[in-house]
Amino acid sequence: MRTKKRHQNSIQVLFFLLLSVLVLTYSCKKMDYIDVAKVNITERFFELPKNADPILKRIVEDLKQKNSLHPFVEQFVKNEGLPVWKYAKITIKRNHTYNVINTEGTDTLVSVPIVPDGDAYVKDVLKVKINTEVLYKLFMGEQYASNGFDKDPNRTAPNAEDIVKQIMAFEKEMYYSSDSTVIYHIKDNRLFDNWPADTTKPQDFYISLKFTPDICSLSIIYISGWTIGGYVEGGCPPGSNTGDPGCGNWVPIYSTIIFYSSCYEDDGSGGGWSTTIPDSPESPGGGEGTTTPDSTTNPPNTLPGECGEDRNWVVYVIDTNTGEWKNPCTQEEPPIEWPDEPGEYNLNNPCDVIDSLMTTNNYPLYYSTLRDSVSANYEKGYLFWNPFSNSTNYIEVNGEADSLSINMYPATAIDGAVHNHNNDPRRLSIFSFDDFYSLYDWFISGKIKDTKTFTFGMVSDSTAYTMMITDSTGFVNFGNKYLNDEKGVQLFKSVFYIAFGITPNNLASENEKRFLKALQIFNPGISFFKANNTLTNFERVKLNPDGDTVPYPCN
Repeated sequence: MRTKKRHQNSIQVLFFLLLSVLVLTYSCKKMDYIDVAKVNITERFFELPKNADPILKRIVEDLKQKNSLHPFVEQFVKNEGLPVWKYAKITIKRNHTYNVINTEGTDTLVSVPIVPDGDAYVKDVLKVKINTEVLYKLFMGEQYASNGFDKDPNRTAPNAEDIVKQIMAFEKEMYYSSDSTVIYHIKDNRLFDNWPADTTKPQDFYISLKFTPDICSLSIIYISGWTIGGYVEGGCPPGSNTGDPGCGNWVPIYSTIIFYSSCYEDDGSGGGWSTTIPDSPESPGGGEGTTTPDSTTNPPNTLPGECGEDRNWVVYVIDTNTGEWKNPCTQEEPPIEWPDEPGEYNLNNPCDVIDSLMTTNNYPLYYSTLRDSVSANYEKGYLFWNPFSNSTNYIEVNGEADSLSINMYPATAIDGAVHNHNNDPRRLSIFSFDDFYSLYDWFISGKIKDTKTFTFGMVSDSTAYTMMITDSTGFVNFGNKYLNDEKGVQLFKSVFYIAFGITPNNLASENEKRFLKALQIFNPGISFFKANNTLTNFERVKLNPDGDTVPYPCN
């Protein structure tokens, strides 16, 4: 037994010795790998192109010395990216002789694009000032707004738009030099103030960008909308999508306004310069006194994301294979805000139809204008055509003074209608029986062009609603029973006003619930949408079992 135990102990000792050797070997290999990775990152950070300008060599030597004393490269690359020295821009201030970079009174200013490792967009701009010493200032793309929107031509530091334009210019030169034009979706309307004076500047918009031969000189044209281009004979079949047989691609409609803009050249007199590069993502990088922008501001300063698509300026270029405008990284088309064709949304989804209408210029304006008109002593309404193409083809209708009625019977088929209930104490905060009757009358008389996209709205001083016919058969059956003869009309009126108690004396929220209860019981084939207080969004709603108004998403 003792011999066997000693044998077992020997085996255990041998096993642990082997295990220790393996662990030590693996640890050494892992350490070697990490060291190699660090060396590779450092080498890439300081890698200059052949025949690099002596100014760039001086910057790199300065950074190497500082990195050897206080290593920062690995953390900087992790947080921000790698400098692309090849595309650095060099300017000499107050003296245009390259060989006097150390002369007092002369500043050499350098702008270097910073690109996340493995990505293809510019995240930051590193500014370098060389005089008797080398100073640095980092402008982080996601914190562009922290630089403010000061338009003073004598400003001593770049503002938010200056940083955005320089990032755009770098990207055009670095990634899209073969594209004569690129398009940017601008999602922060504080940028680019040269919007046409006779047009309300939207929350987001598109610009086309051309790069002129001069260093960082941009030619910018505003895009007023999008349309379908490249039609084949017969055009786009109804209900089809862009790219389908018979359809063309979305193409921009260029405005006549062109302006030229050069990237701001920091004269070096602003504050915020440091002898080292900030290596923390919390560094504001925009000069002394700047702070990280409030994430609750509208719009927020979002991080770039893998493809830069979460930025407030998103690039699109022509796909040479399909002729479509696409984001070169995600391959997605622009989120076009001016749909021209029904194919831009799902015809069978009423929520999509409403959402698409709310992105147009005129549809929300009908509602806001009618809200502003409720103090008049008459009702007002609009009949309109082609709302998805931003058409201004509409007719304004005014009712008689001191009357709760308005004659909106159209001469031709329409795409939609909306009216208000003014502030007369007798008016309802919800659709009336007469509104129901008008909708049925238009339907059976052929005055509705397409029930899938037709909307009928009403606005009061505190409410706004829209109805859509989502079940034509159900709507016809309901109308034939309750709106087609005197007996049915009287029955529905009594139920509507008496049984359900929809009256001017109720709170708007109470009338809303009672109206939804009527829809629930009569089931007229209607989808009912409620607007928010600012009239910027509609949501389909219904009554839940507890008698409360709740969202009713479209499938």
